[in-house]
Amino acid sequence: NYYYFYIYVGLADSFFVLDPIRGLLLIHSAIRVSDTLSRGMLRAILHAPASFFLEKQPGYIINRFSKDVAITDDQLPLAIFDYFQLFLIVLGAVTVVSAMIPWTMLVTLPLGISCMVLRHYFLRTFRQLKQMESEAKNPIFAHIVATLKGLWTIRAFSRDDYFENIFHQALDIHTATWFLYLSALRWFQMRIDIIFTLFITAVTFISVGVKGYSEGSIAIALTLAMNIMSTFQWAINTSIEVEGMVSAGHSAAEESSGFVVTPPPPDWPSAGHLEVVNLSMRHSPTAPYVLQNISFNVQQGQKMAILGRTGAGKSTLLACLLLQRDVEGEVRIDGLSARNVAPYTWRSAFQVITQKIFIFTGTLRKNLDPYGRCNDEEIWKAIDLAGLRDVVEALPGGLDVMLVEGGWVLSEGQKQLLSLVRCLLYKARILLLDEPTANLDQITAQTMMRIIRKEFKDCTILVSEHRIRAIYDCNQILVLEDGKVREYGTAQVVFKKSALFREFVPDTGSFRGHPVRSSMTLRHSIKHISLQEELAEDDIIQETRL
Repeated sequence: NYYYFYIYVGLADSFFVLDPIRGLLLIHSAIRVSDTLSRGMLRAILHAPASFFLEKQPGYIINRFSKDVAITDDQLPLAIFDYFQLFLIVLGAVTVVSAMIPWTMLVTLPLGISCMVLRHYFLRTFRQLKQMESEAKNPIFAHIVATLKGLWTIRAFSRDDYFENIFHQALDIHTATWFLYLSALRWFQMRIDIIFTLFITAVTFISVGVKGYSEGSIAIALTLAMNIMSTFQWAINTSIEVEGMVSAGHSAAEESSGFVVTPPPPDWPSAGHLEVVNLSMRHSPTAPYVLQNISFNVQQGQKMAILGRTGAGKSTLLACLLLQRDVEGEVRIDGLSARNVAPYTWRSAFQVITQKIFIFTGTLRKNLDPYGRCNDEEIWKAIDLAGLRDVVEALPGGLDVMLVEGGWVLSEGQKQLLSLVRCLLYKARILLLDEPTANLDQITAQTMMRIIRKEFKDCTILVSEHRIRAIYDCNQILVLEDGKVREYGTAQVVFKKSALFREFVPDTGSFRGHPVRSSMTLRHSIKHISLQEELAEDDIIQETRL
């Protein structure tokens, strides 16, 4: 008499024990997956080249780190949990109905196959609609970020209505794609309802028409068949949601897809020998090449000038050396290829002074020494070398003054000299100068170049400069034209071969007077020119101070 009672008690106890274990295993797996995915995305973003941020809108990145990560953290584990539970419930109910009335198998198998074929057909369209809906959010996030950044300007020019209309247009596009998504989902659900209506009808006619089944068996079969309809529809909808959430997880995982880090030797780079072999670059796979087959070799302590008209590719070449662009070819420092080194480690071999200096929001000390590796004595020594002690001491708080909005309290010349202080504190083996004196007055420019010649004499230097005086002491000249190497060699050799180079040199006697007889003669000639320039600069600076 207690046989069935024991069975029900055993099932209830098993459910009480196994259900928490199932939930704990699922939550533990979800936490590990979420942690791995989030860390991979953040690592990929931090190591991404600058071209990635030019191609992807801020809204795209925000969408991946907010909506897609939230889906994989919160909704996806619960959806998978419900999906497997509902699938087992439907499978159990269909098995019971088929066991009680075997003739229903004639209907169950064809209708089950029809459901799977319909689901497969629908998913091809569903994935595209889900992707469209996700991408339609990117302009909304991007517009919100841009509006918040330029809120003062928008209000100053009374452009509130214009930006509000843009937001409404982006929102309408997202609503339209969301409507298509819901319409397709309702189309699928209606056909699933039709299939299960046929299933219930078939079970009813078979139960009544076939003799030999008791009233209790028929009642149980019909009850389960009716419950299957709602449960299976729920299971199908959940499986569709899981597919959509998994696609969001795939989108997030794309941002964490692999880069391989090979740590270089501890003393790398020891010399600063820079070698570029067949370097080419284009902004997209279908775009024309901006740089094509650039090759040069700069030994330790040498200085190379990069010349060319506007748009020739000078700044792009320096950006490629810093891995800010996806390039073809080889770039090596001391024999180690850029492909085998993490971008952060690779860039630590360079110091850069550009035409436009970026000032971080923070203290002056943090701007000069972001990693906190130098003490106050070393910082003040570098400031003295750059001639900025009076400027820094005049600031309220000195090194602890807070710089905001790009350091508007400083002039462009002072920002350039602060960039020079950064380079003095972190003396890398290779120094890149991208027209650092273009926006400077003559005195500040001469001061900067004199400090560079004195303090970085053992470093490898690449300079892209419009002032021809800055290239008189260069060991090599690289002339670019339309992204290709026009001439490459010593100044005297390039001067004889290249008419383009002679256009950049107004005082041709500076190079004609020093023919290439030997390396010793060239070295003495360069030192003689540099000494004359330095003496002249000292006189000009002294007169200006007086």
